[in-house]
Amino acid sequence: MSGTKLRNEKMRVLVLLSAYNGEKFILEQLNSLKAQEGVQMHCLIRDDGSSDRTSELLEEYCRKNPGFEWIKGQNCGVIKSFNELLKNDLCMQYDWIAFCDQDDVWLSAKLKRAVHVLMKSNLLENKPLVYCSNLELVDASLAHIGYMRSASVKVTKYTAVVQNCATGCTMVFNQAARLEYLKGIDSAMEMHDYWMFLIGVYLGNLIYDSRALIQYRQHGANVIGAKKQTIKGAVQNLSKTGNHEKMLLDFMDIYSESISDDDKAVMKLVTRANHDWKCRLHLMLDPRFHGYSFKRTLGFKIRAAIGRVY
Repeated sequence: MSGTKLRNEKMRVLVLLSAYNGEKFILEQLNSLKAQEGVQMHCLIRDDGSSDRTSELLEEYCRKNPGFEWIKGQNCGVIKSFNELLKNDLCMQYDWIAFCDQDDVWLSAKLKRAVHVLMKSNLLENKPLVYCSNLELVDASLAHIGYMRSASVKVTKYTAVVQNCATGCTMVFNQAARLEYLKGIDSAMEMHDYWMFLIGVYLGNLIYDSRALIQYRQHGANVIGAKKQTIKGAVQNLSKTGNHEKMLLDFMDIYSESISDDDKAVMKLVTRANHDWKCRLHLMLDPRFHGYSFKRTLGFKIRAAIGRVY
């Protein structure tokens, strides 16, 4: 057995799972984590103040299965719950860290594949390295619906400020990425995965894998889920702006010494667009600013035209 292969099989991965009222599906997800092959996996679960039987199920499962542990927390929402997990001292003991949702099913090669792809990167270990991937969409009974994205995704610093292509449950990242994330833990994050996505794109390396090794369950209780892409949905909520502009401003401020002036200029075009017609015109006409589908791109361009970028 080659040294590289041996190292791949012995890589240590900490899976961070935030649970909330997940009694219906969480045991199936935990079993799929237990079945991961080719890595040394440990799972740290935080119950975000569930009111159903989730805590009871976690207590029993962790008692019977080495490599799984859980903590009980007060309800604080998905972003802060994952932030609490990332602050846990246990994270420092692992080479790689992964986000995990409570209601999906991971194929047995999911983590092995992610670590293999990450280790092929030529970046130095002290640079943030973030992996994300495609997803298989399934219904509540795991019947196939389709895929999150039908083609390979090319991520650039321009597309990253238009749309996040990294679904949190697919993400695996190194300690350098985690440490950079912690610097922004109290900032205006749209979502934890979007902030980690920006760290990969702007501070290190973001690797998108078109292979789908997670069955991403779509059901009525999804906290996020996959939203059907429609032109109507892409231009909706034009009467208000969300957290995106504040997130980019915070990101530039926190990592000002690490981001180049050219990269800041890309972000500033988005953060100033609602107040500056020249920025809006630039976003409309520059083909580098686009989403990962025609409908998302069209929606972005329309919002730019009327001064409601975010």
